Amino acid sequence: MNASALEEFGLTKNESKVYFALLRLGSANSATLAQEAGVHRINVYDVLNSLVAKGVVSYMLEGKVRMFRCENPQRFRQILEEKTAAIDSILPLLLKEFEGKRSGDEVTLLRGPNAKKAQFEEIIGRLKNGGKIYVYMPSAYSFIERRPFAMNLEKWYAQYKKHGIKAFIMLPDTKQARLRASKYKKFRGTVNYSFFNGLKFSPVTWNVAADLVFITIFTDPYFIIRIKSREIAESFKNNFEMLLKFGA
Repeated sequence: MNASALEEFGLTKNESKVYFALLRLGSANSATLAQEAGVHRINVYDVLNSLVAKGVVSYMLEGKVRMFRCENPQRFRQILEEKTAAIDSILPLLLKEFEGKRSGDEVTLLRGPNAKKAQFEEIIGRLKNGGKIYVYMPSAYSFIERRPFAMNLEKWYAQYKKHGIKAFIMLPDTKQARLRASKYKKFRGTVNYSFFNGLKFSPVTWNVAADLVFITIFTDPYFIIRIKSREIAESFKNNFEMLLKFGA
């Protein structure tokens, strides 16, 4: 195993080297560890003291010499759990401060393969106690399940059902669109479709939920325009309802 793997747990490069050296040796004094790990002897004392403080290394005295050994590697799991608990304790205060500094409308760009995932996560977070999503999808699912987004829609529709969220999706009235929509018939009532003859195929779709609008461009370089605005979201929602009423 590469020593750098432990840097994911917050260890420095030298701490990782010394820990792995000690793991190989079983137990050793500082001089032996410095040689085995390739860390300067002057630095190894500080490194060992830090590892002891983190609880991943301990020592015992043999005469006047400290002999070091590794603790159970499960300690790294405990470190992660402790960090998570610490973050969870302060996160509400950070979010409160963060939201307090944000006012007015926002427009941001979401890029990369996780952009669509971020969109779904934010919508579910906003509507976790129930709500409605309006989806204008003239692309008829032909892009969203492909790369770069490659979304597993069953997973997200199951989340909608769990949180009492209802999605209203507008699709072109084509054989292909109806066939793709039929894949999700088990979510009927959670996912509700409307099909329109006049809806022309397009690689641009939009979703509206609460005060959020997500406009997805399914062509290279693939990105999502995220708009946070109550007024703009209401406008998109009204347009959607007008299309439902009078036909696309």
